[in-house]
Amino acid sequence: MKPLIFNIYAPDQIMMDKIQNELEAEKGEVNAHLFPDGELLFRFESSLKNREVILVATLDHPNPKLLDLIFFARTAKDLGAKKLTLVAPYLAYMRQDKQFQIGEGVTSRYFASVLSSCFDALITVDPHLHRYKFLAEIYTIPTQVVSASAVIAEWISKNIKNAFLIGPDAESVQWVSDIAERCHSPFIILEKTRYSDHDVKMTAPKILATDEQTPVLLDDIVSSGWTLTEAAKTIQPHFKNKILCVAVHAVFSDAVYRDMCAHYKAAVGFELNLVTTNTVQHVTNKIDVSQFITDVLIN
Repeated sequence: MKPLIFNIYAPDQIMMDKIQNELEAEKGEVNAHLFPDGELLFRFESSLKNREVILVATLDHPNPKLLDLIFFARTAKDLGAKKLTLVAPYLAYMRQDKQFQIGEGVTSRYFASVLSSCFDALITVDPHLHRYKFLAEIYTIPTQVVSASAVIAEWISKNIKNAFLIGPDAESVQWVSDIAERCHSPFIILEKTRYSDHDVKMTAPKILATDEQTPVLLDDIVSSGWTLTEAAKTIQPHFKNKILCVAVHAVFSDAVYRDMCAHYKAAVGFELNLVTTNTVQHVTNKIDVSQFITDVLIN
C-alpha cells in the first residue's frame, strides 16, 4: 500500500508535491480546526489504519508549530497509523548544543525528546551538527540526514566559473571542503568571533586569488544575515568580482530579509546576491533538494 503524505503548513506544499510525485505516494487529507478559544483539533479525512504516514513540515520559526506537530502525530497514532515519519527539511533547535551561560538549558535535547516521543522516524537536510556528531546522540528514533553538498556543488559548477569558496567559520570547514572537492575549487575558512546575535567579527587568512575568480561565500543557515555580511565585508576587497552567497537554509522573515539586503549593501557596497536551497521556501530558492529526500524515503 502506498504511503500517505501530508503537509499542514502552506509553504511546505511545494516540497510535499515534489516528494509525492517522485515517491508516487497518496496525498492525505487533514483539516485543522481552531475553536473560538484558540484550542486546536486535527480531523483526518483519510483513513490511517495500518498506513505509513509522512508529514512534510520544515521547522523554521518552530515555536508556534510544536503543538501542531504533537497533536498531528498523536492523532495519527490514535487512528491506527503504522509508521509516522517526519520530513523536516530544516530542523530547528540544534544550535543550543551545550550550556553556554550559567542558568541556561540545552534546548536541542528538549526539542529532540519531544519529537522522538511523537514520531517513529526523522529525515532532515544538513542539521547544525557541531558539538554533536550525529542526531542519534539526542534523538531516540531512527534519523537520516540528507546532505546538500552534492547538489550545491553541482549548481556552482554549472553556474559559476572559477569559483573561490569561502566558509564563514570553523564550523563550516567540513562541508565547505566537501563542496570544494566536488567543484575542484580552492577554498578558505574565516575565523569568526561572535559577541552577540548582531555583533560578529571576522578575520581572514592570506587570500591568494586571481581577478578571474568569483568568491562564493557558503553558509548552512542564514537567519539574521550578520555573519554573512561581516564575512562579505572581510573578503570583498580581495576580489575583483562580486560575491555570490550560497546557503542551505533561508531561516528569516521577509522583513528581516529586507533589512539584511539594506545592511549588506551599506556594508559591502553591492546588492546582496543570495542563492538558497528549498528547505525553507523563499524567493532566493534556486537549488532543489527534494530528490535527495525522496531517495532516502525510497531506500
